Amino acid sequence: MTPVPEDAALYPVRRLSVTQSVTFAVCLAAAWRDVHQSPYPGEHFGRADVVDTLREFGADPRAVNAAIDTDLQLLLLICRDGRYLRLGPAVAALPESFAESLRRVYDQLPRPRESNTRQPEGEEP
Repeated sequence: MTPVPEDAALYPVRRLSVTQSVTFAVCLAAAWRDVHQSPYPGEHFGRADVVDTLREFGADPRAVNAAIDTDLQLLLLICRDGRYLRLGPAVAALPESFAESLRRVYDQLPRPRESNTRQPEGEEP
């Protein structure tokens, strides 16, 4: 059996906090609008949409903003794209089995309201 990095303890494995994980889930849902496509690169999305969605779930907006501004960007899970955000290159490196697993629960991902995340036609970021 192939050793799991966490079990082998050969090097530290970064784990996201609950707030960071849920923030990434909302970012993923906001960017990945067609489950039949690869999640990366996805579409850009607004920070406010992510923060407002998680506020409705009771998350502290400061913690959500901190997740967006620090860990999720440092881990390259999301990145800035002008005044918007988008999925980062680490998402492109996730194995296809990860995307397949997410497809099975895609409809359960917390997502911003559709009207808030889509930009009007012709509007540039």
